[in-house]
Amino acid sequence: MDMDMNECEYRSRKAFFLHSHIIEDEDLARLISKIAAITIYAFIGVTTLGTVSVDTKSLLAGISITDFTIGFALKEVATNFISGIFLVINKPFIRGCWIKIHGSDGDGGIEGKFYFDSKSY
Repeated sequence: MDMDMNECEYRSRKAFFLHSHIIEDEDLARLISKIAAITIYAFIGVTTLGTVSVDTKSLLAGISITDFTIGFALKEVATNFISGIFLVINKPFIRGCWIKIHGSDGDGGIEGKFYFDSKSY
């Protein structure tokens, strides 16, 4: 069985959250592990740049201004992203549930990251 490094790293992070019983839900454990990994990589990157004598104050100020500008431009996307996080946390429906969305109902499943596919129309 041939696994690349990213898959091994992801499995170890997910296993930590699931096997330590800090988080029981697999989707939430995956979300938190990815956020933690990105935060740790960013911290290591800034620390490394500071170690090699790069002025990190101006770098962080530039990133903050860019982030603020992109935040206003992507307000709609950010709203949908936060709604998705709440869906992962609250779990209002599960696979195989009978649900109704805008007048069409059916039992179905999530067929990817971005949409729900109803099996009956």
